Amino acid sequence: MAEEEKQEEAGGPPAWMLTFADLVSLLICFFVLLFSMKDSNKEKWDEIKGALAGAFDMTPKIYTPRPDLLETIPRVEIKQADDLAYLQQLLNKRFQEDALLKQMKTERVNDNQLLVSMPTRLLFKSSTATLLTEGIEAIEKVGDVLRHIDNHIIVTGHTDPAPIFTSTYPTNWELSILRSLSVAGALKNSGVSQHIGVKGYADSRYYQIDPTLSQQERYRQARRVELLIEKREAY
Repeated sequence: MAEEEKQEEAGGPPAWMLTFADLVSLLICFFVLLFSMKDSNKEKWDEIKGALAGAFDMTPKIYTPRPDLLETIPRVEIKQADDLAYLQQLLNKRFQEDALLKQMKTERVNDNQLLVSMPTRLLFKSSTATLLTEGIEAIEKVGDVLRHIDNHIIVTGHTDPAPIFTSTYPTNWELSILRSLSVAGALKNSGVSQHIGVKGYADSRYYQIDPTLSQQERYRQARRVELLIEKREAY
């Protein structure tokens, strides 16, 4: 006789009841678990949900500046450097029309630099860095043109290789830099407001002068002050 039939005859529950009881127990545990999850911390959940929503919010934000802050922000003006080709034409025309400026000349170094050369015999006495009266007048006339531009300007002083021995100018280096300072100061006095750089080269650029010229002519060309006008804006 089968085991189940023996249990039924003995008056006990059928075997399938054990499996059913296990299933019911599991279902009760499952529903108890669902019930425990239902009672969540709503405030904590809202806090987490808000943080996530802010992190992934792709809605464009429109910033409206405060009027009181706008009044305290300094206004920045962007200056544009002047065209060097036009400036060269303007200077050349001025040099040709003025007898005092005829000794000056311009030269394009490259696309970004324009060189204005001024002989020192027009500006200074020999072996000095004090501007002559006609030298001041000449620089003022050049400054009258340059004060309308916004380009960066560098004044460079040059000498011939002949050594100089004075208490004021121990070497050509001091002489060249002080002559540059004198010219830069005169440009400022004429109304040039932008930043002006100053350099002294002494006779370090003498090799650039045509070596086929006579020594006297090379020395004459070496004694000069140059204005290097750059395409970039003054700072």
